[in-house]
Amino acid sequence: MAAKRRSRGRPQVPEITEAQRKTLKELRDFIASRKYPPTMSELGERLGVAAASAHQLVKQLERKGYVTREARKARSLSVVRDPEDRPEKLVPVPLVGTVAAGPALLAEENHLGDVLIDQSIAGRGRCFALRINGDSMTGAGMKNGDVIIVRQQGHKQTNASAEKIRSPEVSRAA
Repeated sequence: MAAKRRSRGRPQVPEITEAQRKTLKELRDFIASRKYPPTMSELGERLGVAAASAHQLVKQLERKGYVTREARKARSLSVVRDPEDRPEKLVPVPLVGTVAAGPALLAEENHLGDVLIDQSIAGRGRCFALRINGDSMTGAGMKNGDVIIVRQQGHKQTNASAEKIRSPEVSRAA
């Protein structure tokens, strides 16, 4: 019989810790006052920790869906939600396939499951979810693997865009 492997380090905590809450507050305050995000050194200085520790706190917040950042891009941090942000009511929206973000291709519709979203988003009409496949929509903030919520309508609306979900459970799931 195989022995059960123990994971290294501290166990992952799904809730936000006090240190992470303080990091999120400092990020919000810095961005509000300067109109751009801090470097890890600046954040560490404000928190009273080393830049490496600030980086670890940011990585944990990113994994939990509180902040996002672009890889290999300085000062790309942004706060996407607060710990107090709780949806009023979740409703299922069918995930019907992928859509190519690149050359025009027909989206293959087939029900892959449901995505739970806040009713305030879905309450505006019939919606469905699609997973982005490709990188040509990065300028609009949609990256390969992201899940977008689309409101179905009868006619094309100029400059229409979709609501993108940025949560680790949905947008980065394989």
